[in-house]
Amino acid sequence: MDDDQTTRSKRDMELFDRIANSYIRKDQWGPSRRARALRLMQSIRYARTNADTDILEVGCGAGFSARYLQNSCRTYTGIDYSADLIEHAKQLNATPNALFQSVNFYEFNTETRYDLILMIGVLHHMNDIPRALKTAKQLLKPGGSLVVNEPQPANPLFSHLRKLRTKVDSSYSCEQQELSAIQLHDYFQKAEFSDIAAYPQGLFSTPFAEIILKPHWLMNPLSALCCGMDRILEKHAPRMLQPITWNTIVTGRSFQ
Repeated sequence: MDDDQTTRSKRDMELFDRIANSYIRKDQWGPSRRARALRLMQSIRYARTNADTDILEVGCGAGFSARYLQNSCRTYTGIDYSADLIEHAKQLNATPNALFQSVNFYEFNTETRYDLILMIGVLHHMNDIPRALKTAKQLLKPGGSLVVNEPQPANPLFSHLRKLRTKVDSSYSCEQQELSAIQLHDYFQKAEFSDIAAYPQGLFSTPFAEIILKPHWLMNPLSALCCGMDRILEKHAPRMLQPITWNTIVTGRSFQ
């Protein structure tokens, strides 16, 4: 990693340490929590998890996924390079089958191999995507799956709104990029994943996942409606949604 990449990575890590206290509120605010849980569950439905699944989440933040997934796995390991977020994870989301660790993914050393590795809104923060995917592949069991959920640039309106947010929201990281489904497929292919597939995610629900919208009495039922609409559309009209959703899900399997 060159000096510029190191500086960007350090700047991004410092941002998440700085906003940790406010960042956790998204998963504590009903309308946002519903949308964030939906994004996660819509992503893992392509990996066919069960009670024997061992999951690693890279960029787990404050670890709320451990609670959302506690009935969908045997063990959950969450890692994040923000030490402050990991402290929140240990305090707020400790469960018998959950383990949290503050570490840069590139430096994560473990003998454990996982059935499923998740990166939800994480890959675009990484300076060396090919290395990240290679590292993920090495940590998977034979037949294990990598699932990423990433902001995509296909919808020009959503892309413009993201750029605008970097200018007006100091808590929103500028150290990122939008990755198209085609780009992600190419990265997965070069990392020698098999059964690569892409799916649309989040047309109406994503703003609730990213921003705390008030008042609660109005936004809570609206969030429920938007999440329900996305769940139906993503199941029955994925081809129509692919060019217009906020996010794209890409999955791949490792048969090493």
